Amino acid sequence: MFTCLSSFLVEQIIKMEKKLATLRRTGNIVDATQKSEAFEKQKATLENKLHHALVQFNEQLTKNAQLREDLEALRLQWIWFQQLQYKLDKELQEVHRDIGDMINQSTVTYDARVEAQSKMVQLKEKADKDLAQYSEEMKELESVIAHERRLKEFISTKSKERSSREDSLDPTHRELDIYERERKRVEPGEEMLDSLEEVFHKIQSVTGEENLDLLASKFIQGESAHRHEQSQEAKYHKLLRDTDIQQREAEAQAQSYESQAVAANNILEQIKTGVDRMFRKLNCDLSALEDMLGSSTEIKDSNIMTYLSLIEKRTNELLSTQVLLSSKTLDSYDPKDVARILLGQSLHLPAQNISIQSPTEGSLVTDEDEWSVTQQDLRQRIMMEVRTTHTHTHTHTHTKNTVYCHSLNVDLKCRKKPTNDKISTRCTHPEQ
Repeated sequence: MFTCLSSFLVEQIIKMEKKLATLRRTGNIVDATQKSEAFEKQKATLENKLHHALVQFNEQLTKNAQLREDLEALRLQWIWFQQLQYKLDKELQEVHRDIGDMINQSTVTYDARVEAQSKMVQLKEKADKDLAQYSEEMKELESVIAHERRLKEFISTKSKERSSREDSLDPTHRELDIYERERKRVEPGEEMLDSLEEVFHKIQSVTGEENLDLLASKFIQGESAHRHEQSQEAKYHKLLRDTDIQQREAEAQAQSYESQAVAANNILEQIKTGVDRMFRKLNCDLSALEDMLGSSTEIKDSNIMTYLSLIEKRTNELLSTQVLLSSKTLDSYDPKDVARILLGQSLHLPAQNISIQSPTEGSLVTDEDEWSVTQQDLRQRIMMEVRTTHTHTHTHTHTKNTVYCHSLNVDLKCRKKPTNDKISTRCTHPEQ
């Protein structure tokens, strides 16, 4: 039995030695002391990692809280900027309406100028036609007057010949002639009759017409024709004077329309120059303009509204950036407090749990914004609201730092000074 037991123990020893050798070959055997030290070291490492993780988690929670406050302040600023943009949109619409009125006025002036020029051309053509007709009638009248003058010269020549013949008569005939003249002077009726017969004989000798009635009727017709021609000539002279007056009036009116058109074009060119200068001074995006207008980026009547829309967009971006930069230059910067001051709210009002939602454009428009107001009324209203907000803030909050920004008419007492194309801000703080 002892032998069996010893053989069993030997077998067990051999098995345990083999097993120990196997464990030693695999390296999984560790001394109890080394295992305990490794466990303590691993425990300390894990506790240290847990501590660092908790510290980072707390820091992240703090950052998240600050980011929530910043996000709320930015949301309030966004609402305020939306309201300001709505008011600026109204002013921009008024500017667009003024530009449209100016363009319409220049168009009407140009149309009136074209109409005046066409009317002036018609009057000139009519005046030329009347002048040509007048010249023809003058030629006809001159021919008639020349004929009458030649007739008068012929009659005067004949009378001179007759007087010369009478002078060449003998004294007996001359005495008879003197007697006849004395008798005619004594008898006026007979003298008139003789003179009329003498005139008739002269006319008869010139015209060769022996019928007295026919000769008288021709003379009356000639006189009436002469009077008619004289009246027609007076009418033509009057018509020519009226035409000259109308032509001068049309030329004066056309010159006035041309001056108005030139003035309107000058105003439009000044508007284009100002828009171009503002566009380049604000460093607007030229790539977007090239995408919309193509290769030609010159300001024209058809694309000036595109320039104004880009200027409006760039102005809104610069105004938003300037307000944020001006508010961050304060010693005690709190985005939430700055946003409340910009919106005219008191700093002592209890914070409300406001869920972040994306408001629509219509929800930001109040009944007061629906009124049709002018630019001056809008500026006065903004200044009144800013003064009220400033007084309320200084009475109830006793805030330490306020900023005054002239560019946005917000009472934040911050004076901007451009130096070397950079914006430097000088803030005045109230005495504590």
